[in-house]
Order: sequence, then structure tokens, then C-alpha cells
Amino acid sequence: MRAFVAFLALSACGLVLAETPAAVRNPFWPIGYQGESTPISAEARVKPAPPKAAQDAKPEKEISAKNAAAEAAVAKAKAEADAKEKAAKAEAEAKAAKEKSEREAALRKIITDGDWEKAGRSLKISMPVVFTDLNGGRCSSVKINGNIYADGDYISSTCDNTRFTWRVQGLDAGRTSLKLSRVRAYRIPEELKDGGKK
Repeated sequence: MRAFVAFLALSACGLVLAETPAAVRNPFWPIGYQGESTPISAEARVKPAPPKAAQDAKPEKEISAKNAAAEAAVAKAKAEADAKEKAAKAEAEAKAAKEKSEREAALRKIITDGDWEKAGRSLKISMPVVFTDLNGGRCSSVKINGNIYADGDYISSTCDNTRFTWRVQGLDAGRTSLKLSRVRAYRIPEELKDGGKK
């Protein structure tokens, strides 16, 4: 009996060893489907990435479209600002040119003898004074508009926005020989009137 039990145990072992192991069936497969067996390797499987061109094509197109729209908006704003600046500059230049031409026309206005005479009449001249200094030298002076002038000095006066300049002469010849010789006259520009303050 012992021999029979030993024989059964050995034959059961042989059957177990002889039977090929069945693969574990996936519970989601239909009954009867065995699937495909794939060898398992120790290396980690890497999921292949989609082609970069296909992946980036749409976003790149969207980004380039947005960039183009932004650049167009910036270019338009810059063109408008440049046009406004150019127009303002042209207007300022035209205004400055007009003012300059008016100023030059006023300055070119001929100064006549009548203007010189009118300016001369505006001077307040007192009688010349002749005196002798400590060394015995003879000196002459005259008071014009509250200031003392000697022979050869220059005197300036403004009349009708024109600056007239004379030179004092003839004082040394005698009291009645005072002469104011004309030196120059020029129109005062508008921006210099009243000391440049408006």
C-alpha cells in the first residue's frame, strides 16, 4: 500500500511538472481569446513622443499670428505718433519762419532823418561845463539825460523801439560847439522789448 501511495505521488508530480503553465487570462478579454504574448524585458518602456513639427505647428502658427498682430498695432501707433510729431514740427517751423520774416521786415524798416531828429529831441541836454583840473589841464563835460559825458563818449537812447547811438564831439572847442554825430540806429526785436519780459 505504501508503494502504491508513493507511486501516485510520483505520478502526480510528473503530471504537474509535465503540464505547461497556462498564461493568466485578462478578465476584460472575451472568453476564448488568448491574446498575444509579449516578452517582458527589464528596460522601462518609453512612450514615443509625437513628431515635434506636428506638436508645435498649431501653437506656433497662433503665436506668430498674435505676434504679427501686435507688431502691426505697434507699427500703426508709431506711424500715427510720427505723423503727429511731423505735423506739429512743420507747424512750429512755419510759425517760427513767419515770425522771423515779420521781425526781419520790421528791422529792415528804413530809419529816416526824421527818426533821428525825433530821437534827438527826446534828449535832455544841459549846457556844457568847462573846468580846469589840478595840473592846469582843461576839461569839458555835458549832462545828457542825467548822465555826464566827455568829448568822444557815446550816448544811446531808445525812441519808438529803435536804439539810436551818437558820439559826443566838439566840447573842447567851446560851450556852444557841442555836436552829437550819428553812429548807428537799429530796430529792437519784439522779444527784446521791455528787457525781454512780456
